[in-house]
Amino acid sequence: YSVMVDNAFGAINLYFQKAILPNGICEVRVDNAFGTVNLYIPGDWVVRSTPSTALGAVTNQHINPDDPDAPVIEIKASSSFGNIRIL
Repeated sequence: YSVMVDNAFGAINLYFQKAILPNGICEVRVDNAFGTVNLYIPGDWVVRSTPSTALGAVTNQHINPDDPDAPVIEIKASSSFGNIRIL
């Protein structure tokens, strides 16, 4: 599965708590400019992030579990003059 988020001058909150990943993996691409995007990831998922910033910030506050069979979310985050938070 894949998710694409494009935010400009706004605020977006995405909650993945009720998401079901039949194959155990999801790719998320976030493009943010002059805004804020918050991604709320379940605690039992593994986060792999690839940040790219231009006078912006991508912060990952998620703590990955030790479970080798945990679902994986791959986040490609690009932020210009804004903030992306992975929680």
